[in-house]
Amino acid sequence: MRALISKVRGLLEPLTGRPGHQLITAALGCYQLNLPDRAWVDLDAAGSAVHTAETALATGQVDAAGSEALVASMIGSRPSSPGSMVGGPTSGATGCGTCACERWSV
Repeated sequence: MRALISKVRGLLEPLTGRPGHQLITAALGCYQLNLPDRAWVDLDAAGSAVHTAETALATGQVDAAGSEALVASMIGSRPSSPGSMVGGPTSGATGCGTCACERWSV
């Protein structure tokens, strides 16, 4: 696992401009991904698209609602990897118990 995390850190460093040890931290057997403020998280985008679609539909903007619903549907249909934070505890990851909800041990 350490070798994999090291490789992921190395891949993320040039993309974020931050040291890998700051991007993925380890404590008490858990890893935490610390994304930069400008990072785009699929679940946030999907939730926003659902909200926008509902609002558009409520105001009679059917075309806009359909477009946003399609975005949410496409994001939601992407598979998440086993043990990923996106999949949460049902994805095969287990909470480490002593860390915040966002952290998962793999």
